[in-house]
Amino acid sequence: MQYFRRLSIIRSSFRFLSFSSSSTVNVHASTTHEELYEINKLMNNYNNSHVPIRTVALFEWMSNIINLKPDFICYTQIIRACGEINNLKICQKIHEFIDKDQTLQSKEYYQLQIKLIYMYAKIKHIELAEQIFQQIKNRSFDINLYGTMFKGYNMNGQSEKTIRLFENEILNKKTIELDAISATCVLSACSSSHRLDIGHHIYNEVVRLKLLDPPNIRLATAIIDMYCNCGSIDRARKLFDQLLPIADHITYSILMKAYLSINQPTQVLSLFHQLQSSSSSISPDAVLYLHVINACQQLGLPHQAENIHRAIPSFIIEKNLS
Repeated sequence: MQYFRRLSIIRSSFRFLSFSSSSTVNVHASTTHEELYEINKLMNNYNNSHVPIRTVALFEWMSNIINLKPDFICYTQIIRACGEINNLKICQKIHEFIDKDQTLQSKEYYQLQIKLIYMYAKIKHIELAEQIFQQIKNRSFDINLYGTMFKGYNMNGQSEKTIRLFENEILNKKTIELDAISATCVLSACSSSHRLDIGHHIYNEVVRLKLLDPPNIRLATAIIDMYCNCGSIDRARKLFDQLLPIADHITYSILMKAYLSINQPTQVLSLFHQLQSSSSSISPDAVLYLHVINACQQLGLPHQAENIHRAIPSFIIEKNLS
């Protein structure tokens, strides 16, 4: 009966949040394993509904009130929630809880450490993320670990540290191969720091490792952005033309902005006409229209700029005013 009472509380929480019938809790569950499954399910719904504080409260309830031991999935949910609530004390408490759990398998513990790195970076305590990284970096040559640290540095405006870590641990030692995510992170750092030398090296590695086969728009966009910000727009345009079928709003916007920065407004208009005449499903958004209007102004074509402004669909204007 004790388990049924607990699950009744969980079921009530689901009803309170008015989740769909597909999220209904199985009230006939009677084992600890099934009960934990229901709690993990509820935590996931709390996180997806952007109420992470309820995930934290549920974790406190299950671990302190009913003494139900968390499993790996439960830990991933609570770490995810902690990254959203931005409370260092709670984050450290969860970290300590995980460190004391002797039932976790070594692989599970390692994966949770990587998630803790991201959690600390997200709440702007990159120094705590670095501490975990230094403790575990020699245990495994894992690109996921380095990719998480790269992302953490970038999130905290420390792109120079991303580049330094890449140079010291990957470029010089040559023990780890980049993947698409880690390459994207380093390229972003190169873009911010204007490091064309490292950025071009990353591009060569991307080609060697065939990370753009099949096409990866996020990685391709990071390469184009790096070249544009490092003053190598011709290289950016060459890659853009190669990947034109998968180009999106962001890719077009990066290239248009770069052309405006070097006073080549005719290239902006050319890209805009190319976008309109292509078979792409992309429709110009507010940012692209703004680039085109600025290009017209640079060319001294106020009437054409006004015509383009009038042609902007009303739903785009309303969306950006709301």
